[in-house]
Amino acid sequence: MGDFAPARDMAWQAVDEAIAIAFAAGVAVDPERVRQSVTFVMAHHRAHKPSMLQDVEVGLLTEVDAIQGGLLDARSAMA
Repeated sequence: MGDFAPARDMAWQAVDEAIAIAFAAGVAVDPERVRQSVTFVMAHHRAHKPSMLQDVEVGLLTEVDAIQGGLLDARSAMA
């Protein structure tokens, strides 16, 4: 993902949105530390094939709702 610019850009947008939601919900986060963690993962886990991608490739449903649902619920509650 880190080598594919559109995916990398989308990941950074998701990170920035998650940070903004955390701040708006009063959760203390260190944006720089979060970004450093994501940068590390992009650099050191290039060969990793996410389970959700594996699910999509064989036509299974993914667990995206379980992973992102809380974040989206928090954002919706603030609107």
